[in-house]
Amino acid sequence: MYHITDRSSLQATAEGGRKRALAIKPAVPENTKKMMAGFARFSYEYGTMDTHMHGFEYMYVIDAYNAIVKYGDDPDALTCVETLHPGDILRPAPGEWHRFDFLTDDGYVDFLNFFAELSDAKTTNAADLKKEEE
Repeated sequence: MYHITDRSSLQATAEGGRKRALAIKPAVPENTKKMMAGFARFSYEYGTMDTHMHGFEYMYVIDAYNAIVKYGDDPDALTCVETLHPGDILRPAPGEWHRFDFLTDDGYVDFLNFFAELSDAKTTNAADLKKEEE
C-alpha cells in the first residue's frame, strides 16, 4: 500500500500559477503506466495559470476561497464559469480547455488531482481524446 500520511512531507514546486506536490509519480513501480496523483494549490501567489487541457483528469477540491473554473472548447473563449467549493469533484471532458481564476487577489483552490495521461496538455489533440471516450 502506498500511503501518504502528511501532505507537507512531499517535495513541492511552484510554477504556472500553482504550487504542486506529486503524491504518486509515474516512476512508482506499482503505478499504471499513465497515472499520477498529487496535491496542487492554485493562487495568484504562484503566478497566473495558462489555459490548458489534459486527456483524463479528476480533481477533488479540498479547500477553496473566491475560486472559479473557466472552461470550454476554445482556449481563447472559455464561455463556461463555475464557482468552486470544498468537496467538489471536477472532471473536465477529454480535450476540454480550462483555467482556474480568482475573484480576489487572495483567492485560492487546493486540489487532490489524478491524471490518467501524462502528455503535454497544450499539444494534446482534443478530437482524438473525445473519440477515445466514446
